[in-house]
Amino acid sequence: NIVHRDISPQNIIVTYLGDVKIVDSGVAKSSSQSSEDSKDGQLKGKVPYMSPEQAAGGNIDWRSDIFAVGVLLFELATGKRLFKGASEFETLKLICDKDYPRPSEVKPGFPPALDRIIMKALEKDRDKRYQSAREMQSDIEAFVREERIPVSQISLTQWMQSLFEDKLAQQK
Repeated sequence: NIVHRDISPQNIIVTYLGDVKIVDSGVAKSSSQSSEDSKDGQLKGKVPYMSPEQAAGGNIDWRSDIFAVGVLLFELATGKRLFKGASEFETLKLICDKDYPRPSEVKPGFPPALDRIIMKALEKDRDKRYQSAREMQSDIEAFVREERIPVSQISLTQWMQSLFEDKLAQQK
């Protein structure tokens, strides 16, 4: 029952060996802690990756992190930012008050199955969102199998090592 509250690109690390890690749990919160979200009315986390309930200063649970993963997946798959207002306040309004674009509206030819996965992760009503990260993972894995997308830790390791070949050679 731990909520990270700051799932964002800066807090996702891919190692040279292809391991993907979530880091910086400095604002993580356990369900055993007080239900007070923050002190002095300050929000915790990076605004463009906040769930609607987090952006509104409401109570949050693990499904808030699933929403943030949905934002990351939207951005990775479309190459576009999902929530970017002129100010943090405007960004919060986008998250809480506006309809979200479907990835297929942003990127023509977007796979319908991946569109559905992302939009389910981005449901404003957390009861309609994925209820666990494993449930979302299962749908992503099914999509990868159906589309025959070659993914493996070995290929990720090889890609990371090719990207950082010079740095790895220096370390040896």
